[in-house]
Amino acid sequence: MGNPKDDAPASVLPSPEGRRVGGEVQIFPITRGQPVTRLKLELAKQLRRAMTPEERILWRALRRNSVANLHFRRQQIIAGFMAAFYCASARLVVEVDGASHLAREEYDAERDRVFSELGIRTLRFSNASVSRDLVSTLGLIEKEATGRSNRHPATSPGASRHPLPEWRGQ
Repeated sequence: MGNPKDDAPASVLPSPEGRRVGGEVQIFPITRGQPVTRLKLELAKQLRRAMTPEERILWRALRRNSVANLHFRRQQIIAGFMAAFYCASARLVVEVDGASHLAREEYDAERDRVFSELGIRTLRFSNASVSRDLVSTLGLIEKEATGRSNRHPATSPGASRHPLPEWRGQ
């Protein structure tokens, strides 16, 4: 997949604290104004066309603001990393982890760390969770996105743990 940082120098990545404008801190918009290479844009388009069956199931449920009127994007580039589904208003990434993620644990951990530094939480669900119990999966996404979740005390700010047996946490 190449360099996960997409050759973006750290100095041009958005700060998690935002930036000061007229004495006030403003949150940097993650999805606009960030440097993205043409190669990364093409990769995002390819991934949108080649979604896994479980990603398609989840996308059908998330699209058109169907869950708590939240707007999700597919294959959103954030700080040079690709997020499967991203809701900017909730600052939430949702990932569907299949067998390919087992070989990419270090990459996923680095991506989650960067997202966390930007104030973005990450939810991970297994393929089995999405295909077997979509209603519960969507309920957990809604709770996390709307702030009604009771996160496990050992959970880092960037990733949430849920009691689904198929869910593969960090």
